[in-house]
Formats: sequence, C-alpha cells, structure tokens
Amino acid sequence: MNVQPVTLAGSAIRLEPLVPEHAPLLWPKSEPDIFRYTLEWPRDWSAEAFDDWVRYCLTMPASQLWTIFVNETGEAAGVTGYLDIRPQHLGL
Repeated sequence: MNVQPVTLAGSAIRLEPLVPEHAPLLWPKSEPDIFRYTLEWPRDWSAEAFDDWVRYCLTMPASQLWTIFVNETGEAAGVTGYLDIRPQHLGL
C-alpha cells in the first residue's frame, strides 16, 4: 500500500496524520477503558508505554491513522483511523 497521509479538516475538527510527537498530547486524554475493545493496547498504563504504543501503531501495515484535533481549542482529542486496508477488495 502506498498511500500518502493527508490532513482532513472540517468546521469542528481536524484530522492530522498520527506521528510520534502526538503521543504526549494524547496521553493526558487517555484512560484504560478506551482500549477495552481494541486489538492492541499499551503494555502498562504509563506515558512511556503509551508512547511505545503510538510508535507500534505507526508500523502496522495497511493502516492510516489520524490524531483528532479540536479546531476551537487546538487540543488533541483522540485517534481514529483505517486498519487492514485492502484495495484489491475495496475494503478495510
């Protein structure tokens, strides 16, 4: 997959491609319950483990992840993305 990440902007939020530098912005907004239904999660509940988790997520093949920023405040609010992108099946 050779997809170039793009920033997506709307009236209330902006999605910027996730980068390791976003981890410290996202960590204060995180809590263990948000990982209840995910396939991957930080190894423990620490800022260092969260940073490692973000870096790991960026290595996942066939995925595109974004950090959600609130336009009004500029604060990071979370992460969203597409996983297991399958162009041959037009699916993800």
